[in-house]
Amino acid sequence: PGPSSISAGGGGGGASTKMREDRILFFGRSIGGAVAIGLMTDLLRMKMAAGPGEETLPLPVGLVLENTFTSLKDMAVQIFPFLSFLSVLLRPPLVFDPWDSTGSLDVLTKNHDKWCCCLLSGLQDQIVPPEQMNRLHAILKEHPPKVLKFFRFKHGGHNDTPTRGGAEYWQSFQKFMDLVLSSEEQRREDGGDGEQKQNE
Repeated sequence: PGPSSISAGGGGGGASTKMREDRILFFGRSIGGAVAIGLMTDLLRMKMAAGPGEETLPLPVGLVLENTFTSLKDMAVQIFPFLSFLSVLLRPPLVFDPWDSTGSLDVLTKNHDKWCCCLLSGLQDQIVPPEQMNRLHAILKEHPPKVLKFFRFKHGGHNDTPTRGGAEYWQSFQKFMDLVLSSEEQRREDGGDGEQKQNE
């Protein structure tokens, strides 16, 4: 399945939920992170396009991204280096599903700041280079959300960062969740230049 079908499936689950939107976090590992970013961006676009009084699906409080790639093009070049010569062509319509996490994050960060984001990076990831997580973090820092945390785990691989990270992984995750909760009231306010952000 591609981004459209997966996002449609992911968005459908929110249509019937009665949970407050400030209690929802999207978690995604690897391609799941690209799905989470794309889905939240789509929900934001829907909210921005909605007319007065028009109900839309809830926008989550934020994202938790683990070992997520920047785009399908970047991953293709990573796995097949010879494609670097054709990188400018690796886009629609030649590439049907671009999974452009960087582009989606750019839209999200420039149009929304009352959210939270946590990045969890395994530095031994041999599938998605940790540098791609660094690039996502760089985009987030340009227009940071209310809470932004970036945790790196020295021995974490692509699929085993939670187990390799051990107690440090879960303590880091809890630290982020504590900041999400402590910033809840602040994020509900209309804003102001004096608001303190928890960024790292």
